[in-house]
Amino acid sequence: MKKIILLIFLTAGMQQLFAQSVKFGIKAGLNESTAQSENGTSVSDIAGFNAAIFADIQWSKISIEPGLSYTSKGYHSHSVIVRSTPTPYTFDAEGNVTLNYLELPVNVLYHIPVGPLKIFFGGGPYLGIAMSGSSQGNTTVDGVKTVGATNKLSFGPEDEFKKTDYGFNALVGFTLQNGLLFSVDYGHGFTNTVNRNGLSIKNRVLSLSIGYEFL
Repeated sequence: MKKIILLIFLTAGMQQLFAQSVKFGIKAGLNESTAQSENGTSVSDIAGFNAAIFADIQWSKISIEPGLSYTSKGYHSHSVIVRSTPTPYTFDAEGNVTLNYLELPVNVLYHIPVGPLKIFFGGGPYLGIAMSGSSQGNTTVDGVKTVGATNKLSFGPEDEFKKTDYGFNALVGFTLQNGLLFSVDYGHGFTNTVNRNGLSIKNRVLSLSIGYEFL
C-alpha cells in the first residue's frame, strides 16, 4: 500500500516538469450509497462520508487527477420470507452494512472556463482497499421484533467480504478563482464485494463534495 501511494505522488512530481500547471487539493463531503444486488434481496440507500487529497496535473484544458481518499459505502438490505404451509410463518429481516475503503482514483478531466468559474467533468478507474466495516440488523418473526447487535466485519479470501474493490468514477463540478471547488461524483463498482456463493453485491455511491485547490 505504501509503495502504491508513493508511486502516485512521485508520478505527480515527475509530471510537473512537463505540465503547464500542477495543483494540489483537498475535498470532503457526503455519500449516498447503495449496492446492486443480483440475488433478489431488496437494497436501498444509506448515508456516508468521504475525504480526499489529490493532485491536478494540467495541460491546456485536459488534466490527470490522481488522489487518495477515505470513503464510507454500504447499503440497507430488506428481505421477507412468507410460508403458508404446514404452519403459517413470516420472517422479516432488515439491516445496514457499512464498508469503509481507502481508495486510489485516477481521473482524466476536461476543464471549461466560464466567467469566474472553471467547469470540469470526466472520470477514471479506482482501486479500493477495505479498512473496516460493520453490520447491524433487525428481525421480525410473526410480529415479534428482535434488535441485533452491531458486528464488525472481516475482509479476506476466507471471510464474508472481499478486501479489494475496483470500479469507475464519473464526476462533474466547478472551481472558483480563489480555489474553492464543488463536485458531484458517482462511483460504479465492478467487484462482487462478498465471498458467499450465489450472492452478488456491487458498490454504488453518489457523493457531494466541497474542497479547495492550492493555487
